[in-house]
Amino acid sequence: MPPLLSPWTSVPLQAGYALTDTGEQQLAGALHDSLRECLRSTSPAPLGCPLEAPGAHGHSGSWRLITLPEVSVSPGWMGVFTLYARGGVAEFTVPAADGQAPRTHRVLLDARAMGALDREGELVTSWSP
Repeated sequence: MPPLLSPWTSVPLQAGYALTDTGEQQLAGALHDSLRECLRSTSPAPLGCPLEAPGAHGHSGSWRLITLPEVSVSPGWMGVFTLYARGGVAEFTVPAADGQAPRTHRVLLDARAMGALDREGELVTSWSP
């Protein structure tokens, strides 16, 4: 065997998981659950959520989902999946005050989230900034 004149490196392996249809449905369900939690907020820009009503800053109100977004899942590195929530519509309403009518802000929900299995084997999702 001839001598090796350059450093030898191995090819990195990509470890991960393939999702079944059931796994994709579970991730989409977890994302919808997370969105429902965001809709409970009274803030026009709930922390860690893909919702923001820019014209309502400084006011409290309530969120309502008009159209549920379509969720698609793309595989990523090391068992992390990217989820896309597109085509949803939400509405933030600031209640009437000081003789003014309630103000409604309608926003498009077009967001991205990450999904993965935690150490206990549960699917978890978090919204990406």
